[in-house]
Amino acid sequence: MNNQPVYHIFSPDAFINDPNGLLYDNGWYHVFYQWNPLFPEGKRIGWAHLRSTDLIHWEDLPPALLPDDWYDRNGCYSGSAIIKDGQIHLLYTGNVRNAAGNREVYQCLAVSEDGEHFLKYPGNPLISGPAEGYTAHFRDPKVFADKDAYAFVLGAQTTAEQGRVLLYRSPDLLSWKFDGALQFDTGSPLGQFGYMWECPNLFALYDTEQQQTHAILLFCPQGLQADGMHFANRFQCGYVVAPGPFEGIRTFCGCTSFEELDKGFEFYAPQVVHAGNRTLLIGWMGMPDEEDQPSKTENWMHCLTVPRELQLKNGKIHQQPAVELQALRGSKRTIEMLTLENESLLLPGFSGDCYDMQLTFDTTQAQTVTIYLRQNQKQSIIISFADGILRVDRSHSRYAPENPIRQVALADATKLQLRVLSDRSAMELFINAGVEAFALRTYLDEDAVQTKVAVNGKATLTEAVFFSMNRA
Repeated sequence: MNNQPVYHIFSPDAFINDPNGLLYDNGWYHVFYQWNPLFPEGKRIGWAHLRSTDLIHWEDLPPALLPDDWYDRNGCYSGSAIIKDGQIHLLYTGNVRNAAGNREVYQCLAVSEDGEHFLKYPGNPLISGPAEGYTAHFRDPKVFADKDAYAFVLGAQTTAEQGRVLLYRSPDLLSWKFDGALQFDTGSPLGQFGYMWECPNLFALYDTEQQQTHAILLFCPQGLQADGMHFANRFQCGYVVAPGPFEGIRTFCGCTSFEELDKGFEFYAPQVVHAGNRTLLIGWMGMPDEEDQPSKTENWMHCLTVPRELQLKNGKIHQQPAVELQALRGSKRTIEMLTLENESLLLPGFSGDCYDMQLTFDTTQAQTVTIYLRQNQKQSIIISFADGILRVDRSHSRYAPENPIRQVALADATKLQLRVLSDRSAMELFINAGVEAFALRTYLDEDAVQTKVAVNGKATLTEAVFFSMNRA
């Protein structure tokens, strides 16, 4: 059985996790990611490197970073990239376990003149150890241009074990000065919001409804307790939006409440990049400390999401697959204006394990609409919509660890638009033009390929479009 994705980034002989160093330069998209080629027997974390001109055909390049120096000997951990003087600069966290087994952390730099081969800065590390008042959980620098200079945000933990995002500034990418923690309102729930914040992104998005640019802080808090439909994963990923323009980035006072970015099962450590007039995001379709997936027997683990384009509308991020993915579409099937009343139906021709499908329903008179994705006699991914609540259930699959259901409340109970990107063991769902998204791994048998719709009450499938997806 082949679980390997066709159009999601993965490594066929390695464990991968966080995307790193997302960069767009001179028509090239660069993606780096955490990479352990010794999996599952050993651990040696470096950075793999891919590049593309179209976000679908990816060229493998030599590993950008390997843990072969004293300051990163136990792993080249997450970081980011920026162009300076025509060269790619990588900032990353060097992880070290000392003789006593205690963690040491170093923020480091590597530079490439040709975009393929990287040399570590002879003056590494740039920053030795955590800032005063913080523990060695101090990592994941995300760098950006700051007027005529540079800055990065960094995930951190206070000595009181509270998560924070710290800000550093530099005139040259070499000498860095601590500029404090990002500030929130006094008494804000964000003051005590998990014990560690990982993989922060600080960036600007233009709100198309409010017609104003806002600052977005995207981060991954660890230690949140499940709360109804919220915070169901082991660790979370979400964002807050500042009320004004992208200025005065030390403060997020008056920001929105924390909003989970993806409501699915496997989504963590995303990274954002501005590419021309678009803002793109790629996330890790995995979760820390969850390594029991069936692909382990094949000596590989995890993949990345497809590139997603972000838009901000009335303070909420909407996500859609990058338009370039449409170039992978093959044969097309369509259905229009199919009304179902207290019945179920296999959708003819909507069959496969690798596809791009969109289903649009008028649910005004329906009690429940249920969609069975990748179905055979015993298995399927079940999407149900009732009373404005969308549920995703993978309990009927070969990979269904604890808590196999995720759900979200939608603002409009009278319609449902579901776009499904299925890619063998990877699936991404985009709901109502991207107002919500779900990423999940879908290990199913080879004959689990059918699509079925069942309706309690009356619903109309106003439009259905199915494309097979071809290998890039």
